[in-house]
Amino acid sequence: MEHQLPVTLCHSLMKQILGLPVSCADFQYDDPEMFDSRVKYINENDPSELDIFFMDQIYNHKGELHAEVPLMANGQTVRVSEANKVQYLKRLAQYRLRETSEKNIQSFIQGMFGCCNQIILKQQQDLEQSSQMRLLVCLIPLS
Repeated sequence: MEHQLPVTLCHSLMKQILGLPVSCADFQYDDPEMFDSRVKYINENDPSELDIFFMDQIYNHKGELHAEVPLMANGQTVRVSEANKVQYLKRLAQYRLRETSEKNIQSFIQGMFGCCNQIILKQQQDLEQSSQMRLLVCLIPLS
């Protein structure tokens, strides 16, 4: 008996399942608005003139600012510049794509691999390629 689950996992989650680090480029797939409005702009321009610090903003469901989180020690005093913008974007990606949901992601990965191990043992398969894993989990070939 075959059961299908019509789910597509986001790019950064797939990378974390495979043990790969997330990067600011992952916003292009997971949050295109964030990529276009912040990541791409900072990458292509000198952010020194902007009032950006090593902080991230958390908004509630109404779109109101809930909290500001430092992306590094004393982040509220470290201004993003041309010299440190790569470090800022890396920390932003780490915080948004991994750290905010790390506990949930680890639980998902443990549960998924628990299920996958049972399937593999029954069918004597292995997961050597990410496309095989994606097909197994989502039933969508990786193109």
